[in-house]
Amino acid sequence: MSEINAFAPGNGTNQAISGSTTSSSVTVDRGAKYVRIVNLGSNLVFVRCGYGAQTATAADTPVHGNTSLVIYKGEDADTVAAITAASTCTIYVQTGEGGG
Repeated sequence: MSEINAFAPGNGTNQAISGSTTSSSVTVDRGAKYVRIVNLGSNLVFVRCGYGAQTATAADTPVHGNTSLVIYKGEDADTVAAITAASTCTIYVQTGEGGG
């Protein structure tokens, strides 16, 4: 039987990205291993985690509209970038632990 670990958010780490069809990014805690992405829009968004400048594309991790997704970002990644498939929306990014 596998164990599901609840996501433990880092207090005060939530940031908003004004999502659009042009990639935008935020700097996040390099030491945190996981990041929760919340897509408040109705359209698909794509996210990419990495070290240094990042540009999200439609080939990156999709997050469906009005949902959240916790992904492993790695310990050294310090940037999360996001882009929308269409229109604009708010995308919240919060680092933490667990969720996998």
